[in-house]
Amino acid sequence: MKGHQIWHANMTPPMSGMWCKHWKRKMQHVLYFIILYFACTQHSVLCCTSCKLTLTSPSGHFTSPCYPQLYPNIQDCKWTIQAPPGFIIQVTFVDFDIEEAQNCMYDSLSINNGESTSKFCGVTAKGMAFHSAGNEMILTFVSDFSIQKKGFNATYKHVAVSLRNQKVIVPQNQSSIVSISSKVSIPTLNEVTVCFEATKYSNRTEDWKAFSYWSSSSDHFSFGKTASGHFVLISGVQCDLDTVLPLLPNGEFFIDSFQQICIVWNSLSDVLGVRTKSIYQNISCPGIKDLSIPGQGNLILGTYEINMGPLQGDIYNFRLWSTAMDSATLSNLSCDEKGNIVNWENEFWNIPSWARKAESKLSCGTSLPTIPSAEPTTCEKLAGVCQATVTSIVTPSTTTNTHPTTNTPAFHATSVRYVSSLLPTLSTYTTDNIATYNTQTEVVSAPLPSSPSPVNTSTSITSGSMKPVTVTSATTTMITTNMTDTNSTDPPTPAGTFYRISITVVNSSTNNETTVQSLVYSWLNRSLQNWNYTIFVVNVSIKSNERSARDLETVIMKSKLQNNGRSRRDASNLNTESFVIWALLVYNNTNNITLQNETIYQKLYEQNKTIDGVLSVQSVTVYQVEKCKAEESPSSYHWPVTSPTVTQIIQCPKSPGNYASRTCFVGLFYGDSHWGPPDHKNCTASAGALANELLNLTTGQKLDAEKVNDFVQTLKKIVNEADIDTSLGSTVVNVFSNILGSSDNALYTSSSEALKTIEALALKLQFTGQSVSISSPNLALGISRVNTTTYSGSTFSVGSQSNNSDFQIDMEKNQTTPLASVVLPSTLLSQINESDKYTVSRAQFMFFNKVGLFQDHLSNISSYIVACSIGNLTIRDLKEPVKITVKHTAPLPNNTPRTCVFWDANLYKSAGGWNKTGCDVSENESSDNETVCLCNHLTHFGILMVSLKWTDQLAEDKVLQYPTKKDKKNQMLPAS
Repeated sequence: MKGHQIWHANMTPPMSGMWCKHWKRKMQHVLYFIILYFACTQHSVLCCTSCKLTLTSPSGHFTSPCYPQLYPNIQDCKWTIQAPPGFIIQVTFVDFDIEEAQNCMYDSLSINNGESTSKFCGVTAKGMAFHSAGNEMILTFVSDFSIQKKGFNATYKHVAVSLRNQKVIVPQNQSSIVSISSKVSIPTLNEVTVCFEATKYSNRTEDWKAFSYWSSSSDHFSFGKTASGHFVLISGVQCDLDTVLPLLPNGEFFIDSFQQICIVWNSLSDVLGVRTKSIYQNISCPGIKDLSIPGQGNLILGTYEINMGPLQGDIYNFRLWSTAMDSATLSNLSCDEKGNIVNWENEFWNIPSWARKAESKLSCGTSLPTIPSAEPTTCEKLAGVCQATVTSIVTPSTTTNTHPTTNTPAFHATSVRYVSSLLPTLSTYTTDNIATYNTQTEVVSAPLPSSPSPVNTSTSITSGSMKPVTVTSATTTMITTNMTDTNSTDPPTPAGTFYRISITVVNSSTNNETTVQSLVYSWLNRSLQNWNYTIFVVNVSIKSNERSARDLETVIMKSKLQNNGRSRRDASNLNTESFVIWALLVYNNTNNITLQNETIYQKLYEQNKTIDGVLSVQSVTVYQVEKCKAEESPSSYHWPVTSPTVTQIIQCPKSPGNYASRTCFVGLFYGDSHWGPPDHKNCTASAGALANELLNLTTGQKLDAEKVNDFVQTLKKIVNEADIDTSLGSTVVNVFSNILGSSDNALYTSSSEALKTIEALALKLQFTGQSVSISSPNLALGISRVNTTTYSGSTFSVGSQSNNSDFQIDMEKNQTTPLASVVLPSTLLSQINESDKYTVSRAQFMFFNKVGLFQDHLSNISSYIVACSIGNLTIRDLKEPVKITVKHTAPLPNNTPRTCVFWDANLYKSAGGWNKTGCDVSENESSDNETVCLCNHLTHFGILMVSLKWTDQLAEDKVLQYPTKKDKKNQMLPAS
């Protein structure tokens, strides 16, 4: 070639000028291509959205670059989603399509939930939800230089998981307990204060304990009830409490709604302190003086005792202190006051997942945060008005200022200054025209003058709509104080009580409205400070013309009729020389002391006939602002009666685990309460829709182990969080049937979780009638109601249907040649105790056509699998055996040995395996086509099957299996 020399491999090329010039020309083309490539790549990214973001809003969405267009090549994106303490993050993929490859080696989305990182590609994650382990989740997306796909569209939201948002169901048997964490060390106690709330949803009169503290195999501190009444036990001394408890006619203190009780003990005295329903009382208990409660014990909810059962109810906000609080301290005890020994926080407790129950109406619960325009402030330990005010201030998007604003000092009165210190400083928005606002609240804030001075004209926002609303200016001067932006308790404890006051004054020396308004505002604060009641002035406005005064009087008289308002007027209070002052007050009734309208009236009118010698008070009308009435809006969303400024949070009717919210607003000018628009955007995704999506994704598909695990985890979430009716239950069973069609290798890793989820489904399924059955090609489920007092046995059988791939389930004895059957003896429930009988309501039966969930490397199973359980009980050592009959999938050769076994999930380091303890073959009833087993136990999740080959290690050839309960201590059933 011209201009080129050919060199052998062992020759050293000369570094001549010609050589350098040649490669210089070559590199120019390469560099040009590289520069062009990166310029285009950068441009393609810039045309889309930024993909390195930190997301902190309570909810939102994010997408891959350029979605729904193809994502660009060479991407490295990162989304860091953060939530406040007490919340985790839920991310749901509405759409998901990333280049698919083995191990996602090219393009992928990685999800770091705080404990582990999972990688996804293809369409695997579409419709699935993922949760963080803590309050942060990191997602990274990378793409290579080749194939591009649409990418993904994801939503996220904060989910409250603080224990303050959950109650705990007291376990009813010793196989599962709620106890303090091993990290909690309880010292020797010579004084103690314990506070908790509890419900009792049974009218049965058995003895019970709500909690007990054990040390050295003895109960040293507990609270409960016997036939003689309620008691507290302290180091062997029982103190009766009925005389200081507000008991119902049936002698019970706890009811089906939460009741709080606090108990105080000091070893220096033989007197106990008890606080219930805001009343503190002392009661003598001889023998408790100079005692001590030994340390290093174990505190549980319920009891270990055999002769006394646990409280049949729920417990909430259990807190324990190593000091004896006095009555004043207890009366001011807030939700944020932590027990120094035990507090109602996750790190203090070991609680089974089934015992946790999230609920929106808990006294110290927290609501999801809103998005403030200013940095939110906190109210620390103030448990009244500040806690209940949950709406956030949003800066108006359009304002027209025609008057100069003046920055004035904060409130000067003592009672108002306290509130001011908790609030962000916001500007005053003034207008004489029509303005459009985006707002989430009716509170527009402005500092109050420290002395009479000209104040700004401010419009009142008359709608709390989330959408832009039109606000029309009125000839009204208003002074408005801000209600703080903070989380609320739901319901508040309490939320504060609002009062509307109409004050008519006659001005003898000035007609300046601003001066009159400032004088009245200062007078109100002077009159209400240094009082037994904590009252805040929220808003003051003035009307000077007669027509407006009549409008106000109409509102006043209407509310008076509704609220028995207190009013008094002197003559000539509506003439043209008078002013009507309209004030909105809020009373911080944290101690549940009622403030009557009459009391406020007397404080303002009868002691103050004139204001600063300038204004003459003609009339004062006081009435309480009404609560927002209960209503249904939209259909199926039932909003209870709610106090003003409180945001009510309810569960989505068709999407359990998600919540809708709605705020009860109070108008600043007229002081009327009304509902804002409901926010139910989180309720759109229902469990039924998600289950149907899973059904579509699994039908006719060959699933690998990773996809099987993803689908099982999603089904687990649906079963754990949703209310399962027969329609949703049928969909879930069919999804599991599709999954069971996967290979044994694909099912092995997820088999344990799958079995637990099917078990939970059978326990939770809601149905009408005496029984319900659901069948699918690979799984059949039957549930029948059980009456423990009249129980006479149960039968379950399953057979094949003609012209149908599903199975036919029978809860009677009508099938002549079933594939499998279980007969439970009439004496089955005779050995369980009375408290367990109370919890039993159903018998669950399951039939498996595939054996992929029961893989034991030591055995070869060739039969169908049938399972049976009674409620959530462990039943063993039966005098009359359970009879199980299972067809063989192929006839057995003559004289083939067989063994009846059950699936024991604890074998092989919890991998699971077959166990023959407690089951025998009924040789006389068995044949070549079926095996009959007689077992002396019935457990929480039972499997019966036949094996063609039993390994040499067990010295058997053929097996039929029936399972045992996987109780908390993972104990195997004793040999029969």
